Amino acid sequence: MKSLPLFGFIFISALTTFSSAKAQQQGNPDSLFSQGVGFMNDAGDWSAKGNTLRANEYYQKAIDKFSVAIQINDKLQGLTAAMAHCYFETKQYKASVYWYQEALAQDSSLAKALAELGLSYIYLGDADTAVHYIRMAVLHDGNEMFVKGLSAKLVEIAEGIQGKANILSKKDLEPGNDLYRIAMKVLIEAFELDPYRNEVAKNISDLGFRLNDYDIASKYLQYSVR
Repeated sequence: MKSLPLFGFIFISALTTFSSAKAQQQGNPDSLFSQGVGFMNDAGDWSAKGNTLRANEYYQKAIDKFSVAIQINDKLQGLTAAMAHCYFETKQYKASVYWYQEALAQDSSLAKALAELGLSYIYLGDADTAVHYIRMAVLHDGNEMFVKGLSAKLVEIAEGIQGKANILSKKDLEPGNDLYRIAMKVLIEAFELDPYRNEVAKNISDLGFRLNDYDIASKYLQYSVR
């Protein structure tokens, strides 16, 4: 069974509580928001069952509801963050960046929004900006479970990037190395968040040797054998 998205339950549970109560008290935008959150719940269920296609259909239904609600009231609490989350889950990362920035303009302390904004930037190939937002997320939520979960997600993404780099470098070395550099930056940040994962340190060290960055290679090799 496919694992649930890292922050899916957090967004869904928080937004469901808010939107259901508000929908009974206010007008159309709140009702649309509530319906959209319902579709997000359904999408999460399908994702948990490993049915990405079906999940994406429901995320799109949620996006459609949120889009109409935003036209009526773009200041509705949680609405832009919910929109961004749907785009993130459907791998539309340019759109998720846009809507997370909109959400953070309303409330810059949203740790889960900061985290998924950072992850979006990784998928877009901008590791430096990603690290900035990841650190901001941890600054606003230092809970151990959140931090370790974020570290694990970074490792997962970095390993995916490494897989692409392995294939690309066989055809063209330099573009492959560019991907390895992104993977290494992401892994370094993952290790900073969870510094007791020796296997991550070893991976960083191996990448350092591959990229002829011997300072990083030596530093993380020491961490890998503690």
